[in-house]
Amino acid sequence: MIDIGKVNEYIFINNAGIGLDAETLKISQKMRKYKIKRAGYKLAAAIEIMVFKPTHGFFIVDDIEFSQEFMIAVVCNGSHFGGGMKISPDSKLDDGLLELIILKRTGRLQLISLFAKIFSGSHVGHKNVMIIPAKKIEMYTDEPMSYHCEGELKSTTPLKIEVIPRAIRIIA
Repeated sequence: MIDIGKVNEYIFINNAGIGLDAETLKISQKMRKYKIKRAGYKLAAAIEIMVFKPTHGFFIVDDIEFSQEFMIAVVCNGSHFGGGMKISPDSKLDDGLLELIILKRTGRLQLISLFAKIFSGSHVGHKNVMIIPAKKIEMYTDEPMSYHCEGELKSTTPLKIEVIPRAIRIIA
């Protein structure tokens, strides 16, 4: 039995989030219209790293409230996202928890360095990375922001996210 996450009306097994990653998806989808496919996502990520401005977010995580400026806020049930990045290397599909990963506001060069670390999972413990296990998460932003669920753009913030433990039976 594995857990699933629910973000607003959508279900996810792996992840959902806001910030630079969702904005990258927006750009890459526009590139598809112009037949730029092979390197589209990587090119979109490079563009977005250069233009993305940190966002102010208000979070409620299992009844604990805090504000944080961030580049990415992603909720993970699984450990990987975005083409193999180990964004949440300690996430387990069957532990009854989700992990909120926040990449705090940082400069562009440090952000590039952080992305390199995310591919190997070595960003864990970095001063600009927060990892918070939770059962329920709410995310609010000053301005509405698009969010993604399993790599697909959905609606906009606010987000109400919860884990649904042991929701799917996997037969091997």
